[in-house]
Amino acid sequence: MKEDTSKNQIPILKFLNKHKWRIILPLSFSLFYLALPRYTKKIIAVQQNAFFKSSVLGEAEMIEEFSEIKEQVLSDESLKNLILKYDLYKTEREANVAENVLVEKLRNSVEIRIGNETFDRTAFIWIRFNKENSQNIAALSGEVMNQFEKNPDIHIDKYVSNPYDANVYRSYVFFGALLQGFVMLVIPLILLWEIPNMFYSPKTKEMVFEPLKSDWQNELTDAKMRKQPLKAFQINIQYSYSFIAAIIQKSPLGDLVEFVRKFAK
Repeated sequence: MKEDTSKNQIPILKFLNKHKWRIILPLSFSLFYLALPRYTKKIIAVQQNAFFKSSVLGEAEMIEEFSEIKEQVLSDESLKNLILKYDLYKTEREANVAENVLVEKLRNSVEIRIGNETFDRTAFIWIRFNKENSQNIAALSGEVMNQFEKNPDIHIDKYVSNPYDANVYRSYVFFGALLQGFVMLVIPLILLWEIPNMFYSPKTKEMVFEPLKSDWQNELTDAKMRKQPLKAFQINIQYSYSFIAAIIQKSPLGDLVEFVRKFAK
């Protein structure tokens, strides 16, 4: 809002100083509400790869059996039993979160793939939880795989990983969240602020936008001097709305609305 009028300042620095709060505040929001939570989030996973052999059952029979087992493992009743047996989502249960919500949450945490489009006698089981629910993840993963080992006519060779950190790309996620904030918040805010300079006449800027910016700055400065952060926040919201409304009102869209309103009268 308050622009640096120094003629000797480098243009890019002048631009950054002019928009510093439209850069700092959105990026701070992205840092604390998007980037850091994603970076620090601990996701523990266990992976199992299994290879099936059978001299008795054909491929179609194994596909049918494994599909039935998968359906049974991911059924509501089965998942409810796993939640209670392994004490999952304790915090949510104590907060009386609906049972069906927790069941769906567990279902999304258990991935079971039987081969691919053409059955190749392999199965992939991947289970992941946030750290607070991962204490018994290895045992839970083993219990899921045991359901596929009950048929004595099928021999299974399997590889089971130890529990590991599944959030291996946290650095990329961190910088991706900052980039997301820059693209979705910083750039639109700067463009919005610069719209009067790009699309409106000097007369409109002088009569409409400059007084609005001046009032905005004066009230905001007064609130800061009085150490009223909530009031400053309210002022920013109020004048942001007024600024956007002025942009629309002085645009062709605003002229069209005014014409329709007069015509309706």
